[in-house]
Amino acid sequence: YLDLVAATDDPTTPEKDGFTPGNPIGFRLWDYSAQIEVRNISSIYTSGDAIFSSQGTAVLEIHGSSAQPTIQIISPVPDREVPEDTADFDIADLDTIFSVTPEGSALEFTTTSDTIAISVRLDEFNVAWVSLAENWNGTGQIFLSATLHDSTLSDTVLLTVTPVNDPPSLFSMISPVDGWLGGTTTLTFSWSASIDHDTGETPAYDFALSTDSSFAIVDTFINVGTDTTLTFDSLAPGKYYWKVSAYSGIDTVWGSESDQRPWSFTIMPVALESAYPMITHYRLDNNYPNPFNPTTTIRYELPRQSRVMLSIYDINGRAVANLVNATQPTGLYSVTWDAGDLGSGVYFYRIEVYSPHKNGTGEFRQVRKMILIK
Repeated sequence: YLDLVAATDDPTTPEKDGFTPGNPIGFRLWDYSAQIEVRNISSIYTSGDAIFSSQGTAVLEIHGSSAQPTIQIISPVPDREVPEDTADFDIADLDTIFSVTPEGSALEFTTTSDTIAISVRLDEFNVAWVSLAENWNGTGQIFLSATLHDSTLSDTVLLTVTPVNDPPSLFSMISPVDGWLGGTTTLTFSWSASIDHDTGETPAYDFALSTDSSFAIVDTFINVGTDTTLTFDSLAPGKYYWKVSAYSGIDTVWGSESDQRPWSFTIMPVALESAYPMITHYRLDNNYPNPFNPTTTIRYELPRQSRVMLSIYDINGRAVANLVNATQPTGLYSVTWDAGDLGSGVYFYRIEVYSPHKNGTGEFRQVRKMILIK
């Protein structure tokens, strides 16, 4: 209970210190801590009435209490289920989820989740948006909260992300390099490893070999399992094409996009090989053309099976490309370099050869200069 006493002006003093008779009495109450006007009150005039009719006082007794605002969830957000790798989506407009009584108070909204795989953010219109981590599936809770002063209320949404099959990761064919030419009839094919994102394991590989670039006729098809190498001991002379795919149960990925452009190699017959000068030493030729824009071809020769590293460096000695990093049999090789994403200038290409006959020590190194002009 609170008594408010109002009095009329004292006519015996010059100051204005009260109400003028005949004027109505009005009042408003303000809750300072909550910064809102108190409306849910009732009042009774216990002495006098609501209008000063004569000189004197009026006493007002107020019944009630300060009204604390109450946050309510008026429209709970239903639980949600989406497939893995779903693009960002909105889950709720928080202005329609929460309300405050009495009206007029501004709510502060926040959003969180119980897993780093689920990211929740609010836009300028108080709409909650959800972003999912790549290749993640499972369940998580999203917390949509409204706060007013020291009071917070949250709506919890259970989000279920169902798994979908992901294709294996991209991988590259390594050896023999595209366009390889040599006289050996024993070749080891190799490619980098692919990963099945769903299991974290290596998928199975299928290897195809043909003398027909369109693979209308497949001479050899082998399910290699999870191995990344395959050796042929006695290939007949001729030109061949090969490609490799990784299969995860539903999706297939081709190494180096070999389904669109298979790699080729040529095994020379003995009579034809003897028509060429014998390869007796390592050799790195000048690139052609030089200067170039933006592609150039680098040729080199191997007199025996060796591990080859062929790299490109800029004028500051920084490596900008690694063209070859593989063990290759005897033969003549050519590699095309596309410098389309680099600027004009002087570049260097270096070959390093490690022979198994010298216990892996370096046997041949050479550096040559080339000029890119755009």
